[in-house]
Amino acid sequence: MSLEFSEYVCFNILVRNFPDIQEGYRRSWNCTWYSKKERKPDMAQMDKTQRNAIKQTFKNYRNMTSDVRRTLASIGIQAEKRKKHWILRYGNKIFICSSSVSDHRSGMNLALEICRTLSEV
Repeated sequence: MSLEFSEYVCFNILVRNFPDIQEGYRRSWNCTWYSKKERKPDMAQMDKTQRNAIKQTFKNYRNMTSDVRRTLASIGIQAEKRKKHWILRYGNKIFICSSSVSDHRSGMNLALEICRTLSEV
């Protein structure tokens, strides 16, 4: 069970069981904290232009060039080189990208995985 789901369940239980909590009580603080967490997630959702930029960047991807790194940096994704892989970081999410791919679909698969994961937030 993911952390977001458990927090969502806890928030719903608190609101359902304590609809008229007075201000200043510990339970009111918990409800306020959960409601703020629901409204303001840690990472903003990606918009359509960012998703399209990621898909275009990884279309026919063969290796990590400076243009690819520049595009990822403009979106907010940090690229870090390891031995044979690149570590892509966006907030607290981590994606692993091969330095040189073996098939023509791997770039698009990575782009779809990034877009899918970051749009779930």
